Amino acid sequence: MPYTAKDFAFSKLAGGLSPAANSLTVLTGHGDRFDIVASPDYTYVVLANDAGSREIVKVTSRTGGADTMSIDRAQFGTVALTWAAGASVRCTPIASLFKNAVNHPTESDPHPQYKFNEQFTAAAEKTTPVNADLFGLADSEASFGRKKITWSSIKAALASIFPLKSANLADLPDAATARTNLGLAIGVAVQAFDAFTAKLNIKQVWTRQQRPNYSNTDTAAGGGSFSYDADTKGQVCLITLTGAGAVTMNAPANIVEGTPYTFILKAGDTSSRTIAWNVAFKGRGGAAMSLSSLTAVLDGTNVVNCIGGPSNTLIEN
Repeated sequence: MPYTAKDFAFSKLAGGLSPAANSLTVLTGHGDRFDIVASPDYTYVVLANDAGSREIVKVTSRTGGADTMSIDRAQFGTVALTWAAGASVRCTPIASLFKNAVNHPTESDPHPQYKFNEQFTAAAEKTTPVNADLFGLADSEASFGRKKITWSSIKAALASIFPLKSANLADLPDAATARTNLGLAIGVAVQAFDAFTAKLNIKQVWTRQQRPNYSNTDTAAGGGSFSYDADTKGQVCLITLTGAGAVTMNAPANIVEGTPYTFILKAGDTSSRTIAWNVAFKGRGGAAMSLSSLTAVLDGTNVVNCIGGPSNTLIEN
């Protein structure tokens, strides 16, 4: 609760007080000599008379313009007394307050405003600091005097130790991007296991059957054509042929020299049809491709194996 006070505030009681009274009234028009008080603020005033009696009371409420104020009696070891009208009412320094302020009391001090630990743990949490937020520190370069530092300065200090762009951390869910941003290469800067990437420079021992990328939904109709793209159709391509007439196999695309490719040509019905191969398909020994017609259902004679040649050619083997 914040303590407040007003310099040179004094007056006299407008009426008497009993020991149980919880409000006092000063002379008419003197109320604003004292500070306005609203919870949780408070102030202290001292009641005194010519006989030497004294009582410290805590003012808990006074509105602007009011000559009456709410009070808590018998503060700082004083006793609630009976006071006659005309007794002195003064806002004067309280010795205990000055001692506490100068001597930095511990958590055992009766005033909650000094209990930093309680205030700190009861404060609302902020999970995302901004640049202007302040933090306290003990400066080891200045006899551990108290200093403050902004979140912006903390970030700058950390960046000088860990010279990373802020985006690097945001990219961590994307492992490949994070490695690139951090300048780390698997197998060079970092020795790590990547479950999705086979090692191409060491011998592989397969413990399960392996099959190249496989497409089995392609069709071609008699009188039409079929275009093979190795990047989208895979190294094994099943083509179902339907209807009578010539089916033209167009020039292939994205062929990698030395790579094996397999075409499985399946008759979708009993129609007679021929297969015309583009010149990019090379038969054995420079001859024509071995499969030129197809009427039967799928059997071994309808499988054409090729090896990738130069300039997007396929060579039958």
